[in-house]
Amino acid sequence: MVFQNNILAGSGANQAAFQVARSLRFNSADSANLSRTFGTATTQNTYTFSCWLKRCKMSSIQSIFGTGANDRLRFDADNKLTVALGGSAIATSTALFRDCTSWYHIVYTQSGTSVTIYVNGTSVATGTGTSSVINTAVAHRIGAATTAEYFDGYMCEVYFIDGQALTPSNFAQTNGTTGVWSPKKYGGTYGANGVYLSFADNT
Repeated sequence: MVFQNNILAGSGANQAAFQVARSLRFNSADSANLSRTFGTATTQNTYTFSCWLKRCKMSSIQSIFGTGANDRLRFDADNKLTVALGGSAIATSTALFRDCTSWYHIVYTQSGTSVTIYVNGTSVATGTGTSSVINTAVAHRIGAATTAEYFDGYMCEVYFIDGQALTPSNFAQTNGTTGVWSPKKYGGTYGANGVYLSFADNT
């Protein structure tokens, strides 16, 4: 995986400008992905995943985050966004995401049995279901589902928040000058299994 310099800048009325200096390049041909196995299982029904991404390859199944083939957030072959839990599609967008020139802010929340997918601050899909493996002591992947469905593109500002179902406004805001949805620094807590990947270290 190669670090790529891409700057996303955001500023609002209540927060100074926040710049994202680097992203991480995921090349699907190299089976690139990140993996972490949590040490302690907590709640499987309350969590938030947030990231900014730019797509480089369309019209193929590409997983963004999950614990395997049955429980993940993914792009489908028709370029829709889906959350699948227990092997079934729980929430699928009607919108298609085919712009390879723009950054998308994607947030997936689980609150009890309620699933919501947001893109650029707007809910694009909701559904009902639960996972028995997300947030347990199994491998969690970013950019793949087990050894398949590799994401192709860039990601930055990746968060997993354990124990809270948050809204997109925790991670982004409307730029007060341009009116564009832009990143901001998250100021909350992470929970036992929470992670933040800034990709700031290019060594």
